[in-house]
Amino acid sequence: MKLKTSTFTKILCVIILLLLCVVILYSFSYQRSVRLIREELTNSNLNRSAFFLYQIDTVMDQFTANGITLSSDPAVLEMTDRYLLQTYYNRTKIQNDLTSKLLLQRSATNWSNQISVYFPELKSVVSTDLDRVGYVEGYFKEHYAPNWTYRENDRTHEFFRQITYPPTASILQAQAVVETRIPTSNLSDLLDQLKMDGKGEPFLTDGSHIIAPHSSDTKLIYDVIAKLNEPSLQGYTTIRIDANDYIVSYAKSKTIGMYLVSYIPLTEILHPIAVSRNLFYASLLILLLLGAFAAMLLYRSVQIPIKQLIQRSNRIAMGNFSVQPFPRTGNEFEYLFQKFENMARSLAELIDKVYVETIRSRDATLKQLQSQINPHFLYNSLSFIVNMTKLKQDQAVIAMAHHLSDYFRYTTHVENQLATVQEEIQMISHYLEIQSMRSKRLRYEIDVSEGMFSLMIPRLIVQPLVENAILHGIEQRVGDGRIRITGEEHNGEYLLIIEDDGIEVTGELLDEMRQKINLPANPDTASEGCGLQNVHLRMKLHFGDDAGVRLNPAVPVGMRVILHWRCRDVSDSDRG
Repeated sequence: MKLKTSTFTKILCVIILLLLCVVILYSFSYQRSVRLIREELTNSNLNRSAFFLYQIDTVMDQFTANGITLSSDPAVLEMTDRYLLQTYYNRTKIQNDLTSKLLLQRSATNWSNQISVYFPELKSVVSTDLDRVGYVEGYFKEHYAPNWTYRENDRTHEFFRQITYPPTASILQAQAVVETRIPTSNLSDLLDQLKMDGKGEPFLTDGSHIIAPHSSDTKLIYDVIAKLNEPSLQGYTTIRIDANDYIVSYAKSKTIGMYLVSYIPLTEILHPIAVSRNLFYASLLILLLLGAFAAMLLYRSVQIPIKQLIQRSNRIAMGNFSVQPFPRTGNEFEYLFQKFENMARSLAELIDKVYVETIRSRDATLKQLQSQINPHFLYNSLSFIVNMTKLKQDQAVIAMAHHLSDYFRYTTHVENQLATVQEEIQMISHYLEIQSMRSKRLRYEIDVSEGMFSLMIPRLIVQPLVENAILHGIEQRVGDGRIRITGEEHNGEYLLIIEDDGIEVTGELLDEMRQKINLPANPDTASEGCGLQNVHLRMKLHFGDDAGVRLNPAVPVGMRVILHWRCRDVSDSDRG
């Protein structure tokens, strides 16, 4: 029978689909518009930055060219001629001529600058800067700049560069050194103009120094620098500061070695678009609320009855079959509720019957699994007694008989399915004594915590594990073998560990054994099953799915079988 969709559901789905399509299309259009604006702003900012740096590099290159020309000017060369400087008149005239030339060259550009010519051999300096009145010994050791270099002190922030004559001479061997100094106020003025012409906030930085416009947000500039991680020569990125997004473009000057960084407040520029977007989403929200109001009209007559049905179904799924009567609705749900109540009552009766049969089946399965353990051991023990009798070994026969008597005194109580750990360990001691009498190569050790002695476990649960350790471990190796049985508790989980030092167990064999013990029990083939699987199933039947058998390799060789479980309340039926 196909589930019929109501008209309300169809209409509601159509409305939701229409709104969803509108939202998707608008979101796509909005994202595309924002992306185009970002690209346009980025490209425009990069172009403006490139042109700005071109202006700076051009001016700085012009200053460099002027310095090179000045270094070989006749007026400078005359100052290096000691013969011409012998008289005071000639020296004064040459210095005045050189000063006039320096002042003329300084005024050739609208950038403020200072030009100084040092003559190391004469210990003399001619400068346009009135503060440079004398030659300072050791000046070039601290202030040597073959390229444009930034420096600052309490009074000035400037770029300076020195050019030697001859050009190949070092700074200490030069006859003349032309030094050009350019205050950073020139760059600040240019940054002011760049800021007025566009939307960006520009500044120059080399990571440790900043040249910014005269009116700038210094804190924001430092925040932007902190977000930039080793930028390349040119590029752009998007950063977020105080919940605001900024597009940051950067480019490096070839002459001064600083980056021109320009950041654009993207959030502020996109604010009108964001307002329009929010209004659109608010309109959609109003439409959605109207649709929700319409849905509420049908909710009480459709959704609430379905919810009540689901709640009672969940109670049944958790095992609570006492379904409370449904309220009378007066519509088609009332008929459905009546049928559901009848189904719940029938299901409760069926579960009670199945539960009783399950308990009976479990007891039968436990007894059947236990019965598979005893015959194999009995046949081997009787065979040993027969052989010892033939060899006239009376003491061995008597000892074997005593151990068998104690062993079967314990195992004959089939109706009692549980025993204490202490009883089980005592039985294992008899079993190992019998096995050690049969094989002189066998040595064993039992070390179980006394705190576990009173714990209840399935009867004869350890013996198959010990028997496997002997048959498939000890007897398969050459020489003496040892079996160690220990008991311990970790975080509420109890462990009985049976470890042998028999043959080496490969990973493939271990995986195969793990898969085999986890196979479901099959009554038709139970007699053909292995002892490990029987033990694993018995542990799960008594203690739940968290209990069972774990298989691990022993160190250095052999098998380590761990019987693990957590305590639970044991019913009277489990005790027999």
